[in-house]
Amino acid sequence: MFFTTRAKLFVLFTFASFLAGNVKSDSASGCCASWYGDDKPCSDCTGTFFYENNFTCRNSIQPGLVESTSGKDCISFTVSESECSAAGLHYISASSNNGWGCPANTTDTDTTPSSALALDGLFGLIFASVVTFLFV
Repeated sequence: MFFTTRAKLFVLFTFASFLAGNVKSDSASGCCASWYGDDKPCSDCTGTFFYENNFTCRNSIQPGLVESTSGKDCISFTVSESECSAAGLHYISASSNNGWGCPANTTDTDTTPSSALALDGLFGLIFASVVTFLFV
């Protein structure tokens, strides 16, 4: 049995909307760290590689989004995992630190699971289905 054009478009748009509804922010994915949580001065977070790749020195943000004044982080969110490793630095992935990854700030958290049952993905799927059904 062949699908009509309307049914094909409905399935295609619904699937595309489902995929778009589950994208996370870059800061939730990971960072490249020269060091994380160490007692080092920010003057150690300098140099051509650090300047060209937007490294920043800040008070360390520990798991649970707790800012620590006893340690510092020298990190960049713009360096890929492969570039980070090639430079001899440490890449902190989203699954590191018991799933907290490398937060951009103390309010940067995404506790929503990345699954089809996540509210944003489910809402996107329902919304896309309704819109497609009405306009196709």
